[in-house]
Amino acid sequence: MADNGKNLKKCRILIRDSVTGELLADTTVEGYDPKRNMMTIFAGALSKPAKNRLSLLALPKSGVLEYSGNLRKIANGMAEIALYGERKKEKRNFTRYEMKTEGRVEAMLIGDTRIGLRKPVPVSILNISANGILFRGDIDAFRRGTKIRLRVGLKDNAFVGEYEIVRSQNRNKETAEYGCRNILPQGEAEDEEDEIPDPKLRREEAARRKIRDIKKIAGKKTKTEEKIKSGEAAPSDILPSKPQSEISYDVLQQQMEQAYGYADWQGRVAEIQNSSGLEPESREEALQALAEDICRRIPDTDEAVILNCVHRKRPEEEAQSRHSLNLALLGALMGKWLQFDEARIRKLILMGLLEQTEEAKAGATRNQVLFARILTVADLYDSRAAHPSREKAGIPLVFLEQMRYRGIDQPTGSVKMLEWVLAENILHCILYRKILLADHTIGQLLYMLPNDVEHPILAVGEEVYQEISPWRLLWIIVEPDTISGNRGGKH
Repeated sequence: MADNGKNLKKCRILIRDSVTGELLADTTVEGYDPKRNMMTIFAGALSKPAKNRLSLLALPKSGVLEYSGNLRKIANGMAEIALYGERKKEKRNFTRYEMKTEGRVEAMLIGDTRIGLRKPVPVSILNISANGILFRGDIDAFRRGTKIRLRVGLKDNAFVGEYEIVRSQNRNKETAEYGCRNILPQGEAEDEEDEIPDPKLRREEAARRKIRDIKKIAGKKTKTEEKIKSGEAAPSDILPSKPQSEISYDVLQQQMEQAYGYADWQGRVAEIQNSSGLEPESREEALQALAEDICRRIPDTDEAVILNCVHRKRPEEEAQSRHSLNLALLGALMGKWLQFDEARIRKLILMGLLEQTEEAKAGATRNQVLFARILTVADLYDSRAAHPSREKAGIPLVFLEQMRYRGIDQPTGSVKMLEWVLAENILHCILYRKILLADHTIGQLLYMLPNDVEHPILAVGEEVYQEISPWRLLWIIVEPDTISGNRGGKH
């Protein structure tokens, strides 16, 4: 018997009939005698008499263990079970035990760093084996290769393990099932201080950790500034080919808008809007030509460029022309994501330039109604991005997530379902990208957890954080060729 057996008392135990596969008990070990290899549980925990050999899965703090055993006797309300050889993890075909219980992902493991989550992610445990686990959680909360620290059960006999996500399955708009393999070495002890039973003490410890994280962030920022001052800044500390002292969000934005043609489009929109004496036929021709130009060039334009333009704080004199152009560009992106053909995308662009966001009246075609709804969603998002209360530009993560969840499971073609399409695709576009932060450092957006999207996990240099109050996400990094005037490939 392995030394791990000394930890079996009070741990959670799942017991199955080895012949029928039926789960007979999900309970707690009440007593354990390592010399006799004997454990006891409450007899009432058994759903029926155990006549065959038993398979047992124990969840002590030292790691998941699987045994075979026999029911020896029942006396004084206790059932005595004899344990036989512990099954080693090298074997691939482990018995799976159904476990309908709640759990939570408490931390992400990124490199050598364990990031304790500000808000643990609730999950539903479906089954467990000696070398893996299957749980259900929010869709896209995790991806293949993600490493997590998972608490199984939320009561006194909770088990904590570390896992790597190896697959997702049974996905819908709201949830997915995640298959994981155990990565916690056999017999590795868990940190006893991780579980603080008193709620008040837990809150106090969380507050202390938050203060420590903020100090780490402030220290990292100071180190970066020192590197810049001494000329020792690494390429990861600055934008490509730009000395740190010269970095200017406004300059970068202007260069990008010139390189991709946004500045030209915006000037043409402003000219049309300000030409009150323009004949209706001439105005329509100018709008048609502009829509055609945008439609032709959009397929080669990095989606991140369009989003940078939308998220920018607008000069007051350009607010109206930028809003009209952004409706057209967001409409074009929506058409692309909905797999529209070129003719329908061109129509969306033209309607966006005209700001036709109201649904058509009686007699309108199905396309007209759908296009108006798409542009209503684009108008909602662009108006939020340009809200006058916002002091700076930036990516409205919380609003995106609100749009995403409003649209879950809504009827096809409805405004809320279209909100989901827009938000889902924008979030996919910015996730895992490098982001220019408000302090002029560059962070990589690693994770945005659906239950705490306001605090995404960022890598800044060699440090990883989930506390972003000093960091404001300003600008999605695009290929260096973009700034020099060449269109980069799509991401």
